[in-house]
Amino acid sequence: METVATTAAAREPDEGCTEPSTGHWGELSWTPVPPRPQDKVKAAEGAPEAPNGGPPGVEDAAVSAMLRAVAASRLPVCSQQQGEPDLTEQEKVAILGQLYHEKPLVFLERFRTSLREEHLACFGHLRGDHRADFYCAEVARQGSARPRTLRTRLRNRRYAALRELIQDSTVDDNPDFDNLDIVARDEEERYFDAEEPEEAPSPELDGD
Repeated sequence: METVATTAAAREPDEGCTEPSTGHWGELSWTPVPPRPQDKVKAAEGAPEAPNGGPPGVEDAAVSAMLRAVAASRLPVCSQQQGEPDLTEQEKVAILGQLYHEKPLVFLERFRTSLREEHLACFGHLRGDHRADFYCAEVARQGSARPRTLRTRLRNRRYAALRELIQDSTVDDNPDFDNLDIVARDEEERYFDAEEPEEAPSPELDGD
């Protein structure tokens, strides 16, 4: 009997070390030992938080929406050999989900350009980390700049369509097009985007 009691007492410290510990940059490290009830509580404390402190179902829905948005972007999810078939959306979501839950900071750093402001709530458990705060601020900035970028692209398309109309038109045979080139230059000054200066037609200078 004493031997059995001694063996049980010797196992107590080992079982006390089975709780999950929070790793560096919000990553979780788990020991392969069945958790006890108090371990489940501590594991929940280290898991990603639900947006705005909501229930787990809300967190799952928000994370799923974010993963689908990233999977639909042009960013490569993982490296593939030449000739390999493209990953399906479901495969992309599975790979992204594993990376998000195991290394959320790496996920944020790698795919931040495809994230939107509503996705930042999925990274609330990284708040306070200087790198995570920097990446989240970058996502917020690009979100505020996106409407202006879309307007600029629309204006550039209008300008390109107008230039194409001029090239396809017979100006010499149609007097209605006499001033079309002047109108095009006015549109160019109004709509041409500073993001693409190399495509801007340089104005002709008068000779000396």
